[in-house]
Order: sequence, then C-alpha cells, then structure tokens
Amino acid sequence: MAKETQTITRLCRNYKVELIRHKSIKVTNTENGKSASFNMFDLAEYDSYNLSYLGHIIGITEKTVTIVEEHCYNKWKAIQAGEYTKKNEWDGPAIHRLKLDSFAWRNYDFNLEKTRKDNHETSMYI
Repeated sequence: MAKETQTITRLCRNYKVELIRHKSIKVTNTENGKSASFNMFDLAEYDSYNLSYLGHIIGITEKTVTIVEEHCYNKWKAIQAGEYTKKNEWDGPAIHRLKLDSFAWRNYDFNLEKTRKDNHETSMYI
C-alpha cells in the first residue's frame, strides 16, 4: 500500500487517532465514544480562551496537524498559487502546528454549528 493512502492509527492519551497523510483524520474519545472526522481544508479548533479559535487544516502527518487561521486562509491560498512574490507584499499567514494529542482533545467532539453559535453568544459579553 502506498504511504500516502495508508491508514495510520495512533493512541494519544484517551484518544484513538486514525489518519491518512495529507488527506483525512478521525479522532475518537476512547472513554465516551464521541468522534469527529476531518478532511484537508476543513475547519477545526486550534486554540481557545473565551472563544474557540478556528482555522483550516492544511497539513496532516503522523505527528502533527497544521492549521492556518480562518481569516488568513485566502492569503495562504494566494501564496500557494504564487500570487505573492515580493517579501514586502506579504506579512505571512498565522499557522499553528498541533501535536496529535492536542488536536485530539480540542476536536474529538467538534461541531462547527455549535462552536459558531457559542462564539457568537460569548462575544456579546466580552
């Protein structure tokens, strides 16, 4: 089986992570069975404080998931397409590389609709 299409399974703390490099990732909580699946370029949480901070998945490997902040995604795509060539025209996208266990505990029960609703409600009070 080719390395790029091989399903890789990792156990990270209380999570089972199944992934196909550069394609998809599924996270399952081994204690309660909740799970969520993501493909490349799907939205996922990379950080939180009062709000959940979301970004697009731009990389999936055996050790990390790379996420570009949601508001930087179009700029990141432009860089990939070669539309920005001069250093002074681009200040760089905000990219976060999460280890699998960190990605797993943040996203095993991810629900985009609920997250957006919760962020909207919370932003009214902060």
